[in-house]
Amino acid sequence: VAATVSLHGKGSKATYADLMAVYDAVDHLRQTSDKGFVMSPAAIDDSTIAVTYADSFWANAENYASQHGCLIMLTDARATDVATHACLIDWKSSRSGRACRSTRAAEASAADTSIDQVFATSCCQRFCRRYLPSESPHRCA
Repeated sequence: VAATVSLHGKGSKATYADLMAVYDAVDHLRQTSDKGFVMSPAAIDDSTIAVTYADSFWANAENYASQHGCLIMLTDARATDVATHACLIDWKSSRSGRACRSTRAAEASAADTSIDQVFATSCCQRFCRRYLPSESPHRCA
């Protein structure tokens, strides 16, 4: 849905087809309102890590711009070895500001954006560990 809104949000250049695409996205949300995802809590402690997932679509937007998105999640260090629950704390879907000449370049741009996002998240996480009282459980839910 975020990609649909981003791709069809053209301001004064929007067409009737753009408006209909957004209405279709809203209809889809209404029809699938019983679907969703579970927000699992994540403790903020020494075993917490921030992870990211990024993806892109090459040249799918106006003027052959690429679309990219990323998810930022908190989980514990076991996630590097086994499947674990994660808490989604941030996401971004937008047109790439860079001219990508291939799928690989678009994927690299998305990965670069997600690394920037997860780095900022990691800095906040370190701040929380250092300055928030350790006796109270801080959870992201």
